[in-house]
Amino acid sequence: MALLGWALAKHFAAGATASDTTPDAFTFTDSTSANLAETVTSNTITVTGITAAATVTFTEGGHLSGEYSKNGGTWTDLANTTVDNNDTLAIRLTSSVSTGTAVTIAVTIGGVADSDTPWTVTTKTVFTSSEGAQAGNRVRTGGRNFQRRTGSKTGNMRSGSRHGRKKP
Repeated sequence: MALLGWALAKHFAAGATASDTTPDAFTFTDSTSANLAETVTSNTITVTGITAAATVTFTEGGHLSGEYSKNGGTWTDLANTTVDNNDTLAIRLTSSVSTGTAVTIAVTIGGVADSDTPWTVTTKTVFTSSEGAQAGNRVRTGGRNFQRRTGSKTGNMRSGSRHGRKKP
């Protein structure tokens, strides 16, 4: 036991430091007014406060399309990875196809979770016509709500109908 204590004391006296994989607090800011089925990208965080590589884990909620980018690199499907001190990290996902619906990604680095866990993207509940509402979105125009419909509207035009004939 004394030998182990001596070896550790010698190791640290030589300038070695203990590995610290616990980062400083970080936050991905939620998005509360996404369009339907829109790709939404988080703010970029910088990992600080670690002296060794820390494991990053992602947990998705309500979708299957999350990705991350480390140090501004290519977007990669969510899978455990590692980060070093001063690495940057951003995440993105596709918002829900339903109005007022949230999808999430929980991020944990070195056992520390986003201080506003999880990162949440919520779709708008009402869309204005100037926002180019997509089929099925609720559209607010002139103080009234309208449900936008797709497909063609068929009239009551029949052969022999008064509306379909010229007057003699």
